[in-house]
Amino acid sequence: MQATQEKQEKSLFLKGVTIGAVVGGTATLLNKDTRQKVKQNLSSVKGTVSKTTSNVKENPRETKDDLMTKAKNAAGVLKEAVDSVQKIYDKANDEIVDDVKEVKKDSEMAVQSVKEIKQDSKDALNTVNETKQDLKSAGSKAKQAKDELAK
Repeated sequence: MQATQEKQEKSLFLKGVTIGAVVGGTATLLNKDTRQKVKQNLSSVKGTVSKTTSNVKENPRETKDDLMTKAKNAAGVLKEAVDSVQKIYDKANDEIVDDVKEVKKDSEMAVQSVKEIKQDSKDALNTVNETKQDLKSAGSKAKQAKDELAK
């Protein structure tokens, strides 16, 4: 069950990265200079594609082998990049989970301290009220003693 949830989270993360890249790429094309550079690069790519097409016609097997090697290398590099991003994500996630646990523990301690302070305040108020009653009683007895002495 947990493995399925982890796969879903990884999938959501990769979808988020992809969507972010597409949105970022689209946003950069709003700039005129960037569009010009993209046009120039596309022209360069077009020339490279034309050259590759003629190489395929002249040496199909060699070109295929070369492209397969490049594709495997690119896939390896991409896998390493994805693994690195996943490690960074996992590390950040672990740190966040640890921080959340620490905040929760601190919050629980704060709540407990507030409860103790509340109880201590009630106890102090009760003591003050008892002392007040004792003082009233002592004052009353002192008055009686004064009255007795005045007779």
